[in-house]
Amino acid sequence: ATTTRGFNLRGGGSAGMHVFSATHGTGTDGSYFTITDTGKVGIGTNSPDYQLDIENTSTHAVMRLHAAANSSASLRLQNDAQHWDLNCQTTDTFAIYDQTRGAQPFSILPNGSVGIGTDSPNQKLEVDGDVRIKDARSLFFKRHGDNYAWRIRNESASDTSTYGFDGSNDLVFE
Repeated sequence: ATTTRGFNLRGGGSAGMHVFSATHGTGTDGSYFTITDTGKVGIGTNSPDYQLDIENTSTHAVMRLHAAANSSASLRLQNDAQHWDLNCQTTDTFAIYDQTRGAQPFSILPNGSVGIGTDSPNQKLEVDGDVRIKDARSLFFKRHGDNYAWRIRNESASDTSTYGFDGSNDLVFE
Protein backbone atom coordinates (compact mmCIF):
# COMPACT_ATOMS: atom_id res chain seq x y z
CA ALA A 1 0.00 0.00 0.00
CA THR A 2 1.12 3.53 -0.74
CA THR A 3 0.24 6.07 1.93
CA THR A 4 0.38 9.83 1.60
CA ARG A 5 -0.78 12.02 4.46
CA GLY A 6 -4.56 12.19 4.06
CA PHE A 7 -4.83 9.88 1.01
CA ASN A 8 -4.45 6.13 0.85
CA LEU A 9 -4.28 4.00 -2.28
CA ARG A 10 -4.22 0.29 -1.59
CA GLY A 11 -4.15 -2.85 -3.64
CA GLY A 12 -4.10 -6.58 -3.01
CA GLY A 13 -4.80 -8.10 0.37
CA SER A 14 -8.03 -9.48 1.77
CA ALA A 15 -11.60 -8.97 0.51
CA GLY A 16 -13.26 -5.73 1.55
CA MET A 17 -9.97 -3.80 1.52
CA HIS A 18 -10.05 -0.13 0.59
CA VAL A 19 -9.07 0.61 -2.98
CA PHE A 20 -9.10 4.35 -2.28
CA SER A 21 -9.74 6.40 0.81
CA ALA A 22 -9.41 10.03 1.80
CA THR A 23 -8.84 10.54 5.51
CA HIS A 24 -7.91 13.33 7.88
CA GLY A 25 -4.76 13.37 9.92
CA THR A 26 -2.42 10.44 9.36
CA GLY A 27 -5.10 8.25 7.84
CA THR A 28 -5.71 6.28 11.00
CA ASP A 29 -8.13 8.60 12.81
CA GLY A 30 -11.18 8.55 10.55
CA SER A 31 -12.37 8.37 6.96
CA TYR A 32 -13.98 11.03 4.79
CA PHE A 33 -14.38 8.94 1.66
CA THR A 34 -13.78 5.25 0.92
CA ILE A 35 -14.14 2.97 -2.09
CA THR A 36 -13.82 -0.73 -1.30
CA ASP A 37 -12.64 -3.48 -3.65
CA THR A 38 -16.30 -4.61 -3.84
CA GLY A 39 -17.35 -1.21 -5.26
CA LYS A 40 -19.04 0.12 -2.14
CA VAL A 41 -18.60 3.84 -1.49
CA GLY A 42 -18.53 5.22 2.03
CA ILE A 43 -18.75 8.86 3.00
CA GLY A 44 -18.02 9.37 6.69
CA THR A 45 -17.37 5.65 7.13
CA ASN A 46 -14.45 3.43 6.23
CA SER A 47 -16.63 0.31 6.14
CA PRO A 48 -19.66 0.98 3.89
CA ASP A 49 -22.45 -1.61 4.03
CA TYR A 50 -24.24 -0.43 0.85
CA GLN A 51 -23.34 0.71 -2.66
CA LEU A 52 -23.45 4.26 -1.24
CA ASP A 53 -23.30 4.59 2.53
CA ILE A 54 -23.33 8.08 4.08
CA GLU A 55 -22.72 8.24 7.81
CA ASN A 56 -22.39 11.06 10.31
CA THR A 57 -22.01 9.88 13.89
CA SER A 58 -22.14 13.35 15.50
CA THR A 59 -25.22 14.99 13.89
CA HIS A 60 -27.71 14.66 11.01
CA ALA A 61 -26.50 13.15 7.74
CA VAL A 62 -27.45 15.27 4.74
CA MET A 63 -27.04 14.56 1.05
CA ARG A 64 -27.40 17.54 -1.26
CA LEU A 65 -28.07 17.70 -4.98
CA HIS A 66 -27.57 21.31 -6.02
CA ALA A 67 -28.58 22.33 -9.54
CA ALA A 68 -27.68 25.52 -11.37
CA ALA A 69 -30.12 28.48 -11.49
CA ASN A 70 -33.35 27.67 -13.35
CA SER A 71 -32.47 23.96 -13.46
CA SER A 72 -33.98 20.97 -11.72
CA ALA A 73 -32.35 18.55 -9.26
CA SER A 74 -33.61 14.95 -9.27
CA LEU A 75 -33.05 11.66 -7.55
CA ARG A 76 -34.05 8.67 -9.72
CA LEU A 77 -35.38 5.54 -8.01
CA GLN A 78 -35.56 2.68 -10.48
CA ASN A 79 -36.08 -1.05 -10.63
CA ASP A 80 -36.68 -3.33 -13.61
CA ALA A 81 -40.27 -2.10 -14.13
CA GLN A 82 -40.68 1.38 -12.65
CA HIS A 83 -38.76 4.69 -12.70
CA TRP A 84 -39.63 7.41 -10.15
CA ASP A 85 -38.01 10.82 -9.77
CA LEU A 86 -38.01 12.91 -6.60
CA ASN A 87 -37.25 16.37 -7.85
CA CYS A 88 -37.07 20.07 -7.24
CA GLN A 89 -38.28 21.43 -10.56
CA THR A 90 -37.26 24.58 -12.39
CA THR A 91 -40.50 26.14 -11.03
CA ASP A 92 -39.27 25.40 -7.47
CA THR A 93 -42.04 22.79 -7.11
CA PHE A 94 -41.19 19.58 -5.24
CA ALA A 95 -42.59 16.67 -7.21
CA ILE A 96 -42.74 12.92 -7.40
CA TYR A 97 -42.63 12.17 -11.11
CA ASP A 98 -43.47 8.80 -12.66
CA GLN A 99 -40.98 8.52 -15.54
CA THR A 100 -42.49 5.20 -16.63
CA ARG A 101 -45.94 6.68 -17.31
CA GLY A 102 -44.82 10.26 -17.94
CA ALA A 103 -47.09 11.57 -15.17
CA GLN A 104 -46.67 13.65 -12.02
CA PRO A 105 -48.93 12.19 -9.31
CA PHE A 106 -47.71 14.40 -6.44
CA SER A 107 -46.64 18.06 -6.20
CA ILE A 108 -45.92 20.62 -3.51
CA LEU A 109 -45.82 24.18 -4.83
CA PRO A 110 -43.52 26.82 -3.31
CA ASN A 111 -46.61 28.39 -1.65
CA GLY A 112 -47.28 25.11 0.22
CA SER A 113 -50.24 23.92 -1.86
CA VAL A 114 -50.27 20.14 -2.33
CA GLY A 115 -51.56 18.42 -5.45
CA ILE A 116 -52.36 14.74 -5.78
CA GLY A 117 -53.13 13.84 -9.38
CA THR A 118 -52.52 17.46 -10.40
CA ASP A 119 -49.33 19.46 -10.81
CA SER A 120 -51.03 22.84 -10.31
CA PRO A 121 -53.19 22.79 -7.16
CA ASN A 122 -55.23 25.95 -6.47
CA GLN A 123 -56.08 25.00 -2.88
CA LYS A 124 -53.98 23.92 0.12
CA LEU A 125 -54.88 20.34 -0.86
CA GLU A 126 -56.26 19.58 -4.29
CA VAL A 127 -56.92 16.03 -5.42
CA ASP A 128 -57.78 15.13 -9.01
CA GLY A 129 -59.55 11.80 -8.59
CA ASP A 130 -61.53 9.88 -6.02
CA VAL A 131 -60.65 10.30 -2.35
CA ARG A 132 -61.45 7.80 0.34
CA ILE A 133 -60.55 8.14 3.99
CA LYS A 134 -61.13 4.75 5.55
CA ASP A 135 -61.37 3.89 9.20
CA ALA A 136 -64.34 3.23 11.48
CA ARG A 137 -65.95 6.25 9.82
CA SER A 138 -65.20 7.63 6.35
CA LEU A 139 -65.65 10.66 4.18
CA PHE A 140 -65.95 9.74 0.50
CA PHE A 141 -65.72 11.95 -2.60
CA LYS A 142 -66.46 10.46 -6.00
CA ARG A 143 -66.93 11.54 -9.57
CA HIS A 144 -69.91 10.10 -11.46
CA GLY A 145 -69.38 10.88 -15.17
CA ASP A 146 -69.48 14.68 -15.38
CA ASN A 147 -71.11 15.00 -11.94
CA TYR A 148 -69.48 15.01 -8.54
CA ALA A 149 -70.83 13.55 -5.34
CA TRP A 150 -69.83 13.36 -1.72
CA ARG A 151 -71.09 11.21 1.06
CA ILE A 152 -70.36 10.35 4.63
CA ARG A 153 -70.51 6.65 5.33
CA ASN A 154 -70.52 4.78 8.60
CA GLU A 155 -68.48 1.68 7.83
CA SER A 156 -68.88 -0.07 11.15
CA ALA A 157 -69.88 -3.72 11.02
CA SER A 158 -73.40 -3.01 12.29
CA ASP A 159 -74.26 0.05 10.16
CA THR A 160 -73.32 0.73 6.55
CA SER A 161 -75.50 3.82 6.14
CA THR A 162 -74.52 6.51 3.64
CA TYR A 163 -75.55 10.15 3.84
CA GLY A 164 -74.71 12.86 1.36
CA PHE A 165 -75.46 14.40 -2.00
CA ASP A 166 -75.31 12.63 -5.33
CA GLY A 167 -74.25 14.18 -8.67
CA SER A 168 -77.69 15.79 -9.10
CA ASN A 169 -77.46 17.58 -5.72
CA ASP A 170 -80.11 15.27 -4.30
CA LEU A 171 -79.75 14.37 -0.64
CA VAL A 172 -79.18 10.64 -0.40
CA PHE A 173 -79.74 8.30 2.56
CA GLU A 174 -78.73 4.72 1.86
